[in-house]
Amino acid sequence: LPAVRHVDSCAIAGHPMIDRIWPERMTMTSRFIAVAEGAPGWRYRAALAVRRGLAEGKTLAKRLLKR
Repeated sequence: LPAVRHVDSCAIAGHPMIDRIWPERMTMTSRFIAVAEGAPGWRYRAALAVRRGLAEGKTLAKRLLKR
């Protein structure tokens, strides 16, 4: 069997249970890349806006819950 080199816990950053048993982290990222020639179309811009909105909503929800 090949050795396992990388494993993802799929936990959110800063999760107290995972942080105790899995202290080392590797930064991951997501990228949107337009594959059509020319300027990105409305679908690409919409996908970026949705992604940005979800991230901002998550940040706001966390801030409100910590009150």
